[in-house]
Amino acid sequence: MNRHSAYGSIFENWVITEIKKNNLNIGLNDGMYYFRDNVGNEVDLITERDENPLAIEIKSASKFDNGMLRGLHFWRKNQPKGNSILLYGGSTAQTLSDTLSIAPWTEVTNI
Repeated sequence: MNRHSAYGSIFENWVITEIKKNNLNIGLNDGMYYFRDNVGNEVDLITERDENPLAIEIKSASKFDNGMLRGLHFWRKNQPKGNSILLYGGSTAQTLSDTLSIAPWTEVTNI
C-alpha cells in the first residue's frame, strides 16, 4: 500500500479521521480547519487545544526531513501562541521547542 500513488493522501485522511473520532469520543467537538495561503504555505489540520490553535502537519514518510516543517514554521510566525505538531509515518518522537514537536503516527490517539 505505501507504494501506491495515493498513499500520502490516504494516510492524511486516516489521521484526520482518527483525530476527529477520538475528539468526539471524549466529548470535544472543536472545529477542524485546513490552512493554505496564496503562495502555497499550508498546514494540513488546524484545531484548538486549551483555547490556542494547534497546527498539525501530516506526512506519511517514515524518515524525518526538515522540509516537512516548512508549513509549520510559517504558521508559527503568524500564530506564536499556538502549538505545532508534525505527525509522520516514522517511529521517533522529538521535542524541538516548547511549541513544536514531532510525533510518530502511533501517537495519533494522543493528539
